[in-house]
Amino acid sequence: MLRRSSAGEKQTTWGVNGAAGGHVRTKKGAFAPDSDEASLPEGVVCACSSTFRILLRFLAERHHRTIDQLTFREFGADDILAFLDHLERVRGNSVRSRNARLAAVRAFAHFALAYSGPAFAVASQRILAIPCKRTTKPVLGFMNRQEVTAVLAAIDTTTSFGRRDHLLFSLLYQTGARVSEAAKLCPEDVRDRFVRLHGKGRKERAVPVADDLMCRLREHVKTNKVPPARSLFANDRRRRPSVPAQRSGGRERTRLEYSAARAC
Repeated sequence: MLRRSSAGEKQTTWGVNGAAGGHVRTKKGAFAPDSDEASLPEGVVCACSSTFRILLRFLAERHHRTIDQLTFREFGADDILAFLDHLERVRGNSVRSRNARLAAVRAFAHFALAYSGPAFAVASQRILAIPCKRTTKPVLGFMNRQEVTAVLAAIDTTTSFGRRDHLLFSLLYQTGARVSEAAKLCPEDVRDRFVRLHGKGRKERAVPVADDLMCRLREHVKTNKVPPARSLFANDRRRRPSVPAQRSGGRERTRLEYSAARAC
């Protein structure tokens, strides 16, 4: 945690609550207030939590202190620059990850200005002036119809999970949805001739689907008795797959693509 160390001022502490919600708190308020926490995307909360877990450990090692002994003196622009260099050189993070970590640090610097002394004002301005690195966006690949057909054919549809995965892959192919968007899809999002997808940044869009896929979606809901507010593609515990679950599922998708590539 970071604490204000100016003499004669009431001490304020910051800590990272990674297990409970992944946000930075103070005794007077919160970096992610409880009233706003529910509206924050899950990825944002996880990213901020991860950033400060790494940052606090780095600052403690850099200044040879325990985390609870850190003050704003150890939270300067030079420290943040060293932290960003550590992310790329030691942890092997990409430029995009480095910029995402910097965004979380900048947000905290804005927040900390309200609780720190005047001495931190100069340091915070230097932190906020740290630029993001430019990076090129990778060109997204695609699969042709023959490859998609081969992937779908590689799925074992004799099991309930196989039929679910076949339906998921068909939906991804027809709508171009992200895996995270498909994981959030609920029966109430399946409309007359389209599905409503909830994307990043609270963006929503309606995407038309073919009649046969719409019939399969409705049959899936009816057969599995999926409640209106529950994910269509829930895991074995009937909960919406979390981000780690989606990543681990990527290994299975890779295996299917490998099998499909051999079939092509």
